[in-house]
Amino acid sequence: PDAEARRRQLVARIIVRWQDNPPQHPVILAGSTGSRGTTALLMEAVARLPQGAIILPGFDFEMPTAVWNELDQALLAEDHPQYRFRKLMNMLGVSRGAIEPWCDMPAVSMARNTLLSLSLRPAPVTHAWLNEGPKLDDLHGATADITLIEAPTPRVEALAIALRLRQAAEDGVKAALITPDRMLTRQVTAALDRWNILPDDSAGMPLQLSPPGRFLRHVAALFLRKLDAEALLTLLKHPLTHSGAGRNFHQLYTQRLEAEIRRHGLPYPDAEGLTEIAERAAKRMEDPSGFRDWIAWVGETFPGHDAPGERPLPDCVAAHLALANRIAAGQPADPDHLLWQHGAGIAAQGVMENLTEHAGHGGAMNAADYADLLGALLSQEEVREADTPHPD
Repeated sequence: PDAEARRRQLVARIIVRWQDNPPQHPVILAGSTGSRGTTALLMEAVARLPQGAIILPGFDFEMPTAVWNELDQALLAEDHPQYRFRKLMNMLGVSRGAIEPWCDMPAVSMARNTLLSLSLRPAPVTHAWLNEGPKLDDLHGATADITLIEAPTPRVEALAIALRLRQAAEDGVKAALITPDRMLTRQVTAALDRWNILPDDSAGMPLQLSPPGRFLRHVAALFLRKLDAEALLTLLKHPLTHSGAGRNFHQLYTQRLEAEIRRHGLPYPDAEGLTEIAERAAKRMEDPSGFRDWIAWVGETFPGHDAPGERPLPDCVAAHLALANRIAAGQPADPDHLLWQHGAGIAAQGVMENLTEHAGHGGAMNAADYADLLGALLSQEEVREADTPHPD
């Protein structure tokens, strides 16, 4: 089964065990809205335990009862942040009045809570803004320290957020970006990277976008089409290529190769063309032996893997892994390369081992189908950055 089906089976087993033998100790489920069906089933089971408790994040106590009742209309209210809570309450048979605040501490700004509650009303009842907006108290206090930025493009939006986060980091102030838009978070992360600021992304990143994921997809593309100069340089510049001993020389030789390709042109590099480039560049080098050996490794390793037709999935996986390891190991080959190390590398290795184990059940496929399969498998995994994020 896929990951979601497996989670559902595990939760179903837990629920059956609890029904037969309910735990007599407290069981607390905190911080979930029940947006996923499997999680909602678990929340329902916890709520029915003798000492079960659910702690809901961001429950709106300011919402009028009439608006709360209208959240039953899924087509109109499904996008509202409180819709999942309403659905969960209906599932549990619990009224809104039975929900109690987590603690007796008053809200930091009740006026702000009321304003946010009104601003998030479902679209069909936004006319309430005109009726109830003028009645709000202390709008200045509710909007204190809030800045509105209307960006013309998503790129400008991400850059504005990144600049504000950079300022907070420089001032030693903790700051957070809260958004469900994963594309926005990636753009902000890319902008922060210019200033060597690594944010701590609580949601992680899809494995396919991590360095090992990108590397494996680039290698799979070598089987898909004839090698061109851009594809070769992209892989040569990847941080996991030649990631063992001699990495510094690899980077230096890659720069020299790129300069020759840009200067003289080599749209589709092959062993013969790369050798010609090596000899041309060698005339300007004091000791060209290392560069010649490296060029020979490039010519033997990267070109010539594209082939039409289909082959069994186990053969596709084996060829892909062999080439990935060879490129990561470099020249001379270093078995202690970095491809399968750290969090993302270990996760990628797990995906490839699982694919290898079950490849025998797959049919024959061409390089394009294999690349699509690889991308789909990698996209199902989320990983956290192994690097130490910025403390603020």
